[in-house]
Amino acid sequence: MAKRNYGIDYAIVGIFLLGGLAYDYNRYNMAMLIFAENCNSALELSLWGSECIEMRDAIDSLFLEMIGLGIAAAIFILIGINKMRSPQPDYDDYEKDSGWPWWVIIAVPLGLIVVAASLEVLNII
Repeated sequence: MAKRNYGIDYAIVGIFLLGGLAYDYNRYNMAMLIFAENCNSALELSLWGSECIEMRDAIDSLFLEMIGLGIAAAIFILIGINKMRSPQPDYDDYEKDSGWPWWVIIAVPLGLIVVAASLEVLNII
């Protein structure tokens, strides 16, 4: 097998995480618009009460999720760039193996996306 450098794999995972960050940012903006529309005065707070508190908690959790995704994406992309610039490939001379096959690198992220999408659909219903 050929010697393989896994830098591009890390960068691809970082790009997937950036896609999740963009999706969460869109949801965050929508939630902030609804919150600003329905919960900005004392009268509206008294009418909506617990829904405003739940929405504020949801907005806070989305914000924390966005921070986590941003940090994880930055880490994976920086590791990928570092590995791509490194002349040392990841190759095991003892087992004569260069790592995972290409289909695992493609199938695992796609499987995770399908699972996340199905969980999102179940949460909507």
